[in-house]
Amino acid sequence: MEALPPRVDARAMSDLALRSAQERDLARDRLRLLLGLRRDNSALRLRLATALPSTPPEWPALLETALAARPDLRAAEIALEAALLRARWERSRIVSLLAPLLSVKGVGQPGIKAGPGLSADLPVFYRNQGGVARADTEVRRATAEYAALRDQVELEIRQARASLR
Repeated sequence: MEALPPRVDARAMSDLALRSAQERDLARDRLRLLLGLRRDNSALRLRLATALPSTPPEWPALLETALAARPDLRAAEIALEAALLRARWERSRIVSLLAPLLSVKGVGQPGIKAGPGLSADLPVFYRNQGGVARADTEVRRATAEYAALRDQVELEIRQARASLR
């Protein structure tokens, strides 16, 4: 009877070791997927860190590294730049069509005369207010998304730095 509990504990620990090894392999496969590495690629080598630093790195260095390394933040920057370019383009569309053309006229007895011409739609009542307002709204939305994502990155850095401390 006295030998039974240690045997059960040993069996539970061997099951735990087996489960931990399987979870490690699954985590490695998830990491490969996130990094875009194929399963047969052996480029991924994991090693344990020897020791954590005694003090966390300085705040400005952490923030600069995080802002430069986050692809979602870079995507938000690109979306903001695209929205600004679309807004500029919508403002330039006030004169919607300015096109060269060939002007041909029939002139009495001498026949037909041809020459260069210009066709333009001048904005008397329509100045593309809808397109401009929509583009401005997209710029405000993209700006707000970028600011929110930047705040989230700063919060994550603060939390990680506090956890390390």
